[in-house]
Amino acid sequence: MHTTTQSINEQPKTAPAMGTENYVGRGMRSKGVDIKQIIYFVEIADREGYSAAAKSLNVSQPTLSVAIQKLEKEFGLNLFYYNAKKMNLTSEGKLFYSYARDFLAAYNRMVEGSWSISREIIGNVSIVAAPVLSKVYLGELLSIYHEKYPGVTIHVESKCGTSGLELLESQDADFAMKMMPIDESKYDIIPMVNQNLKLGVHKSHRLASRRSVSFQELSNETFLTVSDDYSLYRQFMKNCENAGFTPNVALSSTDCDFLASLVSRNWGVFLMGQPIWDSVDNKNIRLLDVTDADVTWDLGLVSKKGRVMSNASVAFAELAREYFSEKIADGKPLPK
Repeated sequence: MHTTTQSINEQPKTAPAMGTENYVGRGMRSKGVDIKQIIYFVEIADREGYSAAAKSLNVSQPTLSVAIQKLEKEFGLNLFYYNAKKMNLTSEGKLFYSYARDFLAAYNRMVEGSWSISREIIGNVSIVAAPVLSKVYLGELLSIYHEKYPGVTIHVESKCGTSGLELLESQDADFAMKMMPIDESKYDIIPMVNQNLKLGVHKSHRLASRRSVSFQELSNETFLTVSDDYSLYRQFMKNCENAGFTPNVALSSTDCDFLASLVSRNWGVFLMGQPIWDSVDNKNIRLLDVTDADVTWDLGLVSKKGRVMSNASVAFAELAREYFSEKIADGKPLPK
């Protein structure tokens, strides 16, 4: 059993002054104190002995004895004396006990607060997407996310072409919706959809009764297209080049709803993904498969590889991965 240099039968009549400022000064300089020693000290004081404290803490009595010896040596204090087989606090031990309880309470608040911060999803998430992609792919996803994490502010910026990647590089955006392929050595990619584009024609069009058409058959058609800053536009022009013709483009726009409405008015034909066609009024439109061309509609949610992301962004990435993987696995159409 540990004993101090003080008489085991008498409590000291005097104790060295130990004001708060003096104690904190020592504590700040201390290098040998472990928080377990403080916990052990408080438990021994509360239980008035090593035996009960050892049972409560599930450690051996020698472990407690060594911890108290180290504390007393570190601070130059006599913390306990024995009276009637009980361990009692000395005068300086009582003051140290008061500080120790305050310290442990503050430590627990710090730990609980830190865990709360790490678990609480707050902050901002920024997403860059072409307007048509925002409409079709973000509505339900962001609604689910907002319901789960109402403390997060979401910003969606409408950008096309390379602007999304530029904002990722400058760290002005967390995510961008992009057509594949994307350099996977630089970006993390969450697959969203991988389908083929559909050619929309008016119900009175000469091809309306067909189920499919080769791209070369479209050389004399009047086209409606997305604007030239879309990846989809570059894909379209490459297909025309490979088919050996220059397209007759009547109108281009960033607004796919508008383009679809013009197909309904028999302005021309328009290539777009099935989810987009599903999201517009298409009662006067017939959809055809296109052969002999690259008509893949392969989209991904892209983020900068290696970037330190906030809890809010990590939570969004996890939800988006789950959301789109379920849609892909089940073959479910995205909500209108």
